[in-house]
Amino acid sequence: MKLVSYTLLCSLIAIILPSTRQNELTDWIESKGGWAHLSVGPVNEGGLRGTLATRDIAEGDTLAYIPKELVIQFGAPGNNRPPENAARLLGRQRREAGWHAAFLPYWRSLPALGSPTLFCKELFTERHIALLQDPGMEWVVREEIATAVDIYNGTSTWWQRLLGLAPPVSLHLNLPKGAEHDVTWEEFAHTTCLVGAYAFGCRGGWGGSQVCMVPLLDMINHAHPDTANTVVHQDTRNGSYGCTAIKNITAGQEVTHTYSATALRSDYSLLHYGFVLEMERPLLAGNDHIARFEYSDDDLYSQHERLLSHEEAQRLNDILKSFPTTEEEDLQLLRESSDKLDGREREIIRFRIQRKRALRQMPLLGIKNKFEMINKELIAEIELPERVNKPLPVS
Repeated sequence: MKLVSYTLLCSLIAIILPSTRQNELTDWIESKGGWAHLSVGPVNEGGLRGTLATRDIAEGDTLAYIPKELVIQFGAPGNNRPPENAARLLGRQRREAGWHAAFLPYWRSLPALGSPTLFCKELFTERHIALLQDPGMEWVVREEIATAVDIYNGTSTWWQRLLGLAPPVSLHLNLPKGAEHDVTWEEFAHTTCLVGAYAFGCRGGWGGSQVCMVPLLDMINHAHPDTANTVVHQDTRNGSYGCTAIKNITAGQEVTHTYSATALRSDYSLLHYGFVLEMERPLLAGNDHIARFEYSDDDLYSQHERLLSHEEAQRLNDILKSFPTTEEEDLQLLRESSDKLDGREREIIRFRIQRKRALRQMPLLGIKNKFEMINKELIAEIELPERVNKPLPVS
């Protein structure tokens, strides 16, 4: 009887706690002059967390308004890598206790330290790196980890930072005196993941692009432009943020937006956000595409005859043959070893399947010239309709 009661209590806590935290976040946003017709909760059978509309929303209507006072802004243009911003954020949290306390509802809404839902380059282990099956991606991961370690340890000198031989930011220089050893590597890596995966590009007071964290809106999941139903945008006049519907949305429906065109490529989305988007016709990984990330999709292959050559098809086919496992073997590994793989390992194997599928499909489609043109052009920064560039409502 005691075991049943304990199990029931744990179940109730699991249900009530996320709801309480969600109410705390929305109540906090409203207390600061913002509002939202959004709730946070599971959006699929696997328990993925996302945002849901709390009422019917018509195309062109605003779902949420986050005032500038709740937007956390980082650094000058050009110095906005996640480890650098993590050092800035941790430093500010410890220097400004009142500011940190004022944002507690937001901090509690983010994945906690050790959460299995958070994944980024700083959290890669040797096993994760080996699973990538790609030396180029391995180099990117190791380089990012080395940069983060340098910033965390603060071993570079001022002249190395001045000459660009080391990161321009050091964690211990951002922390108040005496707090140098208060931050563990695990906390620093976790914070780096948060500011890397949850931040937005924004316009700042330095005259260029910066990085911002925007409460609640950073919980909206990524979707292909064909299925995304909102755009997240900044009001350039007052710095506030809004989320506006680009399609009719019904109450209880998941709210999504497209992070960027490059996030549609599986290698980019895996390394930067920790997920792989399921696509019927997956795009080539940036490492495989002849133009890398310079073009938003693979229609370049159907627009220029030079890319439809047998030589290009052979190049792609050689990449496909170079992998130590096939697409079918990866699928079998997912089926037979699902109980032995953690969520992060499964996501990397899903990436491998997507990458190999794109390589397998691309030469055939290219040579036969049977690409279907995507009518909606994908661009790195979504241009907003005129109606959402007007000052956002505040009530």
